Amino acid sequence: MVFGSILVGLILAEPCAGQQNVTAPGGVAVGHDIENSSINIGIPAEKLQGIIEAATKDWRTLTDQQKQTIDALEKNLGVSKNALRGFFTVLGYNEVPANQLDEKLLEIAGHYKELLAQSAPTPNDGPEIANVKSKAKDAVEAGQLDRADELLEQVEKLQDASIASEQLERASTSTQRGQLAMSQLRYQDAAQHFADAAKRVPEERSDIRLRYLDQEAEALYRQGDERGDNAALTAAIEHYRILLVLRPRNRVGLDWAMTQVNLGNALATLGGRKSGMARLEEAVAAYRLALEEYTRDRTPRNWARIQNDLGNALLMLGQRENGTVRLEEAVKAYRAALEVCTRDRAPLKWAMMQMNLGNALETIGERERGTAHLEEAVAAYRAVLEEYTRDRVPLKWP
Repeated sequence: MVFGSILVGLILAEPCAGQQNVTAPGGVAVGHDIENSSINIGIPAEKLQGIIEAATKDWRTLTDQQKQTIDALEKNLGVSKNALRGFFTVLGYNEVPANQLDEKLLEIAGHYKELLAQSAPTPNDGPEIANVKSKAKDAVEAGQLDRADELLEQVEKLQDASIASEQLERASTSTQRGQLAMSQLRYQDAAQHFADAAKRVPEERSDIRLRYLDQEAEALYRQGDERGDNAALTAAIEHYRILLVLRPRNRVGLDWAMTQVNLGNALATLGGRKSGMARLEEAVAAYRLALEEYTRDRTPRNWARIQNDLGNALLMLGQRENGTVRLEEAVKAYRAALEVCTRDRAPLKWAMMQMNLGNALETIGERERGTAHLEEAVAAYRAVLEEYTRDRVPLKWP
C-alpha cells in the first residue's frame, strides 16, 4: 500500500505533507507553499468519532470530557460551537471513515472560514440584497449551512434581476455557494458554483477568473478522489491542463508548477484505478516538471513532498512492470524526500515515507535473489513502528 494521506487523530498537517490537492481553501496557494495549515487537532480518531455520533443525535448526551474536547476544537479551529455542530452533522451524514475525520474536519473548517470572510454585504449592494446577505451571514455563523445556501440562492436571483448588478459581485455570490458546498462535502455542486462564478468574471480580471477555475478543478478532484468518480477526475485533469496554458511557465513559474502538482495528483489517482500505465506515466512527468521549479534549494519542504508523490507514482508503475527500474527510481525519490523530511522535524510524515520506502524495497526484494533489499525493507518498517505506535495511531498500527 502506498501511504500519502494525512495521518489519523494527531497532527493534521506536519511539514513535508503527503499527496493532496495543493490549492488552499479559496483556491489560493498562499505564498506558493503547497502544504496545509499546521493546525494541531490532537484528538484520537475513535474519540472524535464518538463526539460526532453523540453531537449529531443529542448534544445533551455529550460527556464532560467530550465537551472539553469540543472547547479545544473551538479554540484550535477558530470557529464557534454552532459551526462545529454543523461540521459534525456534515461528517456524520457523509459517513466519513474514522481515519479521515480529522482531515475532513480541517478541510470543512477552512472552507467555512473562507465563506464567512466573503459573506458580509458590500457597499455596492442595494438594501434588499444587503438584507438577505446579512441573514445569510447570520446563518453561516450559526452553523445553519442549508439555510445559508437558500439565502445565497435568493441573493443570486436578486442580483440576476438587477440591471445594475456588478458581474464580479454576482460571481462572488456563486463562489460563496461553492465554498458552502465544499463545507458540506458536496463537491459536484461546488464545482458547478465555481464554474458559474468563472463565467461571470469580466475578461480583464483574469486573475480572479483563474482563481475560480482553480476552485472548480479542486472540487472536481475531491469528487473524483473521495467518491470514486472517474468522470470527475477526468474533468479535473482537463481543467488543470487548461490552467497550465493560462499560466505559462515563463510568466508565473511557481503557479505553473503548483498546477503541475495538482495535475499529477489527479493523474496518479485515476491511474491507480485503471489498468495500463499511461496515466501514471503522465503523473510522473507532471511531478518531474514541478520539481524543476520547486527545487530543493528554493522550497525544500515542498520539494520533499513532491518527491514522495513522485515515488508513489513510480511505485505503482513498478508494481505493474517487470523488472525493478521504476522501483529503484521510487526508492531514490523516497530517500531524497527523507533527507529533508526528517524524523525530528515531522515524525509522522517521516514514518509515512519510511513505510512507502519499505513497500518499494519489499517489492524489489521479492523479484530478486538474495535478501539485501528485503532486509532494508524490514529496517524501514521497524523504523515506522517507532513512530506508529499502538497507543499513538491504533488504526494505523495493525
